[in-house]
Amino acid sequence: MRNAIILIISLFGFISCFNENPSWNNFPKGIYTADLTSVTDCTLPECSNDRITRYRAINAKGEIIKSYQSGYAIRYAFGYDSAITLYFCDLPEPYRNEGMKVVFSGQIIDACGIIQPAFPYQEAYFLKLNKISRQ
Repeated sequence: MRNAIILIISLFGFISCFNENPSWNNFPKGIYTADLTSVTDCTLPECSNDRITRYRAINAKGEIIKSYQSGYAIRYAFGYDSAITLYFCDLPEPYRNEGMKVVFSGQIIDACGIIQPAFPYQEAYFLKLNKISRQ
């Protein structure tokens, strides 16, 4: 009986270790995969319509931050050095307030060739808004 309990506890511990590292497909509610396989031309201009839409946001929630790389952004942190950052292509003036909580919809496009994440476990995308409002 004791061995069975130790085995069960060990299995739960082993399984939980895998859940600590987030999957990059584990975006918050409202963000959905669009195209993760097509190759983007990384020489295209920032926010070009020809860049690949990797994800779509539909009434997703986030908090606006001021970015040292490219104006304003929304960042989803998954740990000390792992995060996904969505840099706004064109954020309307009334929403340019760090710390503002928003609900947004739009296309999340590849930012390769323009923005280089600081750590290997970070990803950067541009966000082309269709709609934004205060949360």
